[in-house]
Amino acid sequence: MPTELIICNACGTKNASHRGICLKCGVSLSVKESPGKIEDLGSIVSRFVEARVDRAQPDEVDLWCEAVYASLFSVAFEVVIRLSSAKGSLDALERETNTVIETTCGHAAPWVNARLTEDTRRSVGASVQWNIAPEMRNRMLQYFNVAYDAIGDRGYEPQVARSHACFVVLKAVISSH
Repeated sequence: MPTELIICNACGTKNASHRGICLKCGVSLSVKESPGKIEDLGSIVSRFVEARVDRAQPDEVDLWCEAVYASLFSVAFEVVIRLSSAKGSLDALERETNTVIETTCGHAAPWVNARLTEDTRRSVGASVQWNIAPEMRNRMLQYFNVAYDAIGDRGYEPQVARSHACFVVLKAVISSH
């Protein structure tokens, strides 16, 4: 008896219909791409990364934040390039990219802020309030812009452009430290 397959909306991988999450990317298979559900993708991206990121070391907060931004971008980029609603026009791509960035940052900023607050309290003995959301939005947009430029200007395939964007931005950040 053949197994019924469903296709992941985020990465396109075929999965057995009984699976709750994609075997390849870990995104929920219950979220369907439809109006009103695009906003749910930001939550999924945030939860996926949050489950895989450890806490920052006290002397490496900037690099830890950048690794989080790169991770969020990497997962969000995979989602955006597979959205049928992002295909067809530059306006649609920009709209969906902005929606995924905004919703991802909206969901990710609280847990990033909480981890940074905990780490600061442990290392200096005082609680410092963080608001990383504006920086997170700007940095994710920077990653997306580098990736889209690599696709448009250099003809890179999306996977190569995603890696290129991570390399370019992370190299610049590490070089500045």
